[in-house]
Amino acid sequence: MQANYQAELEQLQANAIELAYQTIEEGKWEKEIEQDGVVFYSKPGSTGWKITRSELIAEIDPKKAVDVLRNYTRFQEYNHTAQEINLIKKIDDNISIQYILTKPNQVLQQQRDIVTLSRASSLPDGTFFVVSKSIEVPEAPIKEQYVRAEIILSFFGFKPVENGQTLVTMVQSFDPKGDAPKDLLNSLANKVVNYNKLFVENLKKATIKE
Repeated sequence: MQANYQAELEQLQANAIELAYQTIEEGKWEKEIEQDGVVFYSKPGSTGWKITRSELIAEIDPKKAVDVLRNYTRFQEYNHTAQEINLIKKIDDNISIQYILTKPNQVLQQQRDIVTLSRASSLPDGTFFVVSKSIEVPEAPIKEQYVRAEIILSFFGFKPVENGQTLVTMVQSFDPKGDAPKDLLNSLANKVVNYNKLFVENLKKATIKE
């Protein structure tokens, strides 16, 4: 089982790193908006939902940022869209399976839940990152009161750049499932930018507490 997870994550990780750090021209990304220091790109995904990529520079320690993300008990310090995050299984020190229940919101009236397979890792250049995707396991059966959403790919990367700064790159490919209004959700660039800005600000505060 662990070997299967490793192989699955190796492919996911390779795809995520390519999407995160390819040039805009190579990836055929469309720049949708630049606001409050966040540059937001998107391109069509295979499911009809956009793949999004956000970039911003922040004074945040790459390793500490990933250490906080790995600690599911601290999610309330930086993630204001999740109602709960619970550890289902720890595969090893870097790989885990988690259950996430989102908060209700005005766009998606019915709550979503997600089961994710995640891995924390690093690159030789000092980049630290977390990559995730949806997975189904017997320990987290589908509940009638929630819509089981799908994370096709999620990447949070923290790459050191000059002057002690860090390039934070977030790549998301997400299918909310259910009766989500696809056209509306695909057009919410402003909301995504605001969320990502707040996410990084709160994550930075959480790393300072380390």
